[in-house]
Amino acid sequence: FFHPPPLRGSYDYMRLTRNNHMPLPTWTYSQLLNDGWNAKIGNIVINHREPNPDEARIQAMSVVAACSKGIMYFQSEISEQKYYPNTWIEIGNFNKDIGAVREYLRTGDCTGMVITSDGNINDFHAHSVVQTIRSQEAIIVIVINLKNDGGISDTKCEVGENLHWKISDHTVSNIVVTIPSDFGSVADSFEVRNGAIYSIPSMAYKRLTLGIDYHGNELIGGSLSIANIAMSSELSTRMFVLANTKFVRQDIQNNLKEI
Repeated sequence: FFHPPPLRGSYDYMRLTRNNHMPLPTWTYSQLLNDGWNAKIGNIVINHREPNPDEARIQAMSVVAACSKGIMYFQSEISEQKYYPNTWIEIGNFNKDIGAVREYLRTGDCTGMVITSDGNINDFHAHSVVQTIRSQEAIIVIVINLKNDGGISDTKCEVGENLHWKISDHTVSNIVVTIPSDFGSVADSFEVRNGAIYSIPSMAYKRLTLGIDYHGNELIGGSLSIANIAMSSELSTRMFVLANTKFVRQDIQNNLKEI
């Protein structure tokens, strides 16, 4: 008490649970809208308290960044959406994006082969969480904005106030993703956001020797840099796709149309 968990707390909890339970499966999930969040006197609700759009998106994307194969929601009450319609819309947009890349999440796994200007993914004080999920055809780059001006108080929540994280604007100056030697070259790259595909404006690829195999052959891969990633309460998460074939873009576009 008096020390609420940090904004990245849900990500850390899920990632550690997954790591500690390997190689067995782990079910991780995000909360959605639920009566349990509400402030009550007895059975009478005095304040409907649900995640706002950016909180809901950060919470849900934390499931993906923690290396889950998809997204599952726990304790969801549709009746609460009338009090937070924008959250309901935001979750719909997010679900559409995740559904579009679902096969690459299902067949992929976290690599940790990424460095950022914000520091290591395990840095408790970093302003972002950045994760890479590699499948055969694509590397999914997840970015979650953690920069905030607080807003959460255990004592004020206890007396029924409706508090929310105050997400701040932040720019991740640079993200550098290592491209493994067996992935091949990056043939296409784009962002998936709110049911649409966008270009990545500032990007650079560099061919690298990553090491030597058991036969003494050089392992040729590369690094791809994405610069100046703008984050805010409206852009609390970003999802980039690095593909080794043009088919991936078409596949994701088709999925977006179907969902």
